[in-house]
Amino acid sequence: MDATKKNIVKEVSIPFRYSFGHFQSRLFSEMRDFKKIWGTRCPSCGGVLVPPQGFCGQCHVKTGEWVEVSDLGILKGFGVVHIPFEGQVTNPPYVYAEIQLIGSNTTMIHILGEVDMTKVFDLVKVGVKVQAVWKEEGRTGSLQDIKYFRLIS
Repeated sequence: MDATKKNIVKEVSIPFRYSFGHFQSRLFSEMRDFKKIWGTRCPSCGGVLVPPQGFCGQCHVKTGEWVEVSDLGILKGFGVVHIPFEGQVTNPPYVYAEIQLIGSNTTMIHILGEVDMTKVFDLVKVGVKVQAVWKEEGRTGSLQDIKYFRLIS
């Protein structure tokens, strides 16, 4: 390619609508309206799935019973993000966490907040308890209705 020629960059906008469906709609509307987290129970193994699913991924049977779970959880894994990328809701560095909510058999991914990043590996350990910090205003029905999870001492 001729070094004197420059690439032309153009922005393309693609409108897209997405329906959460029955299970995700209930999860996100309960989070938005009541700061509550719900999952579905598998009638075969008894596991509670959060986010709620129509079928158990382990037993391959239809779920049905709705179960409220706690906004307290256990840290199952984490990583520290240092590099910015498109779509981040917070600026690096921050802790990206895998959390199993109390009452759930599955994990979810969210951000840990209120963490002194100079002491992150002294403070953040697999097995510690965490709790959701909810937005007080402006909840829209998404995972971002939880601002972040904080460590519980």
